[in-house]
Amino acid sequence: MSVHIFEELISGTSINRVIKERINKLAIPFLAPYCIILLKAEQKTGSHRTLIQYIEDFFYNKPVIFGHFQLDEYFILTTEMDLPTLTKLVEAFNTYIKSKFSIKIAVGEHVENLERLPHSYKTAQLALKHHHTVSKVIYHQEVEVFTLFNPEVAHHYSIKTLNQLDDKLIATLQCFFNNNKSASATADELEIHRHTLAYRLSQIREHTHLNPTEFHDALKLQIALWHREGQN
Repeated sequence: MSVHIFEELISGTSINRVIKERINKLAIPFLAPYCIILLKAEQKTGSHRTLIQYIEDFFYNKPVIFGHFQLDEYFILTTEMDLPTLTKLVEAFNTYIKSKFSIKIAVGEHVENLERLPHSYKTAQLALKHHHTVSKVIYHQEVEVFTLFNPEVAHHYSIKTLNQLDDKLIATLQCFFNNNKSASATADELEIHRHTLAYRLSQIREHTHLNPTEFHDALKLQIALWHREGQN
């Protein structure tokens, strides 16, 4: 049943009465937040149990569903876990399982409702695609810049990243990037003091959790701005 529920939830179709009834029959409350974890594994010599058996043992009495989804792909759908709890659990599972399997574990984005589970699945898929280190957990944030070339992901990311910024901060950020991150050139163009610019950049960092002066964070912010401009 878990696999059928998972397939329905990531399909992008509306959550209808039949799906809700199936969810209600599960032995877990199935409360938000939700996250999808994908695994690809090759069994090591000497291990005679299946990956599903190990997953079942490790996650016993945890609020998750899991299953063998595709030829070499497995899923774990977690419920009612905050990000620190989820991270600790996934790292512990990786430590537990890596002696038995050559495994890649990819963690998708945390989402607050069932309708966003297709997005969590897509971010986990893209993380898995760019996962090149066996026996290591990769989180979607680590390869987020790759996922931003997917229009749907980029649209959601742009809204999520920039919706806490007012027009003044967005204009400041755009001007900062247009001036190749030069503080003096940006302050001159905006006709503000450099201390004022530094304060605005600190506000942007506080609201987005991205530092516009650092390359990787600046790239994510720039892509968010480009996508925002394309939608206006």
